[in-house]
Amino acid sequence: MQPYKLVLNDADKSVSDTTFDVVINNRYTLNSHSDLSYGVAIKERAASYQARYLWLPMQATGGLADGKTYVGNINLKPETAYQANVGWSYTCERLSIKPQLFYQRIDNYIQGIPSEDSVVNMVAMMMSGQGALRFSNIDAHLYGADMSAEYQLSRQWQVNAQISYVRGKRRDEVNDDLYRISPLNGQLSAHYYANDYQVAARWRFAQSQTHVSHYNNELSSPGYGVVDVSVDYDINSHWQFNAAVNNLFDHSYAPHLNGINRVDGRELDKGQRLQALGRTLHLGVSFSL
Repeated sequence: MQPYKLVLNDADKSVSDTTFDVVINNRYTLNSHSDLSYGVAIKERAASYQARYLWLPMQATGGLADGKTYVGNINLKPETAYQANVGWSYTCERLSIKPQLFYQRIDNYIQGIPSEDSVVNMVAMMMSGQGALRFSNIDAHLYGADMSAEYQLSRQWQVNAQISYVRGKRRDEVNDDLYRISPLNGQLSAHYYANDYQVAARWRFAQSQTHVSHYNNELSSPGYGVVDVSVDYDINSHWQFNAAVNNLFDHSYAPHLNGINRVDGRELDKGQRLQALGRTLHLGVSFSL
């Protein structure tokens, strides 16, 4: 087999893709409080330069900060996603809620899969201790739901909620989950309004992600929940003071899509997911005319 670098250098690297998007959306009023929305679409996406032309599996060209190394594929086809969604919204004096379901069937989904080139894998093993991934076209589908809601408890108190879930699966000869898909996540918040200040508390959470790509040796991740608090104070009609503490209880957690540590001899072991920020304090003053 000819080394991948020579294959790439000798190849005709000129590429021209023409893509298009078609979107049809509609909203139907059910009554004075609720609407039904639905839509269909065909959307296309051409491959990035990195996905086409990465020629050496070095850590500097890892691209996704996922601890892996990649090589490109000049012959990548554009992704074509066939999308459908349906949503319902309800609004009354105190309550507003908007759930939505969606589905996407994707032809030629672009994802790194294990390279079969022996030279590429030899270099990748020297660089990172594991084989390289080559950007390739696969067939896949994505489906899930999201919802937002608000409820006015009283004149001073309001609660908000947002939640999102997506599942990605391959639909070709490999029975596997898609690589690097966020788990169920969302946030709940409470707001208190007074004449000249507002206090808010927010709980951000994510479920553990166990639907990972075994074909790509993707690591699972645990769930987490963190609390943020903030205060906005109107000094006068022009000046406002802002203060916030994120991750109030200094919880140690690592979101599923965070990068992977590649450095030996640090507090975090090589190959472990990078931690999110600990407790952080923000202070600010704003002026408006």
